[in-house]
Amino acid sequence: MQAHLWKYLRLRPSNFPCIRIAQFAALLSKNQPLFSKIVEAETVEQIRNIFKISASSYWKTHYLFDKESSPKPKKLSQERIDLLLVNVVIPFLFLYGKQRNKEDMVDLSIAFLEQIEAENNSISKGFKAEGVAFSTAFQTQALTQLKSNYCDQKRCLNCTLGIYLLR
Repeated sequence: MQAHLWKYLRLRPSNFPCIRIAQFAALLSKNQPLFSKIVEAETVEQIRNIFKISASSYWKTHYLFDKESSPKPKKLSQERIDLLLVNVVIPFLFLYGKQRNKEDMVDLSIAFLEQIEAENNSISKGFKAEGVAFSTAFQTQALTQLKSNYCDQKRCLNCTLGIYLLR
């Protein structure tokens, strides 16, 4: 990939592409076999522990290639780990369970979402401003689905929550 294609504008240094790639490499090298570890996890905490990684020592003093910075470990925050779980890992587990007819895995993936705190994003903030209460990632994922299928499609009158909010 050519260097000019990498985008850094409006990114915090911890989100620079080279840092994320280094973290992904650490995830893969630390967790072999990654797929099995994720599928065999029985608790949210076990999955979180898989993602508690830090980029290699080179990246402790770098945010970019060949440009030193003050030392700081480049590890995933708890919030970033939970975002990965909610938006990547758990949907994958749900789909894998459905595809393999493993209802226990489907149920476990839903239980995992119910154990993770609510997401803090523009969608959840919008619903919160309208007085909608939620506390888990399961609920914020449901609100995301409602927004996509009803709010964005201007189908408020086909949605129980939409009707309630319009009153």
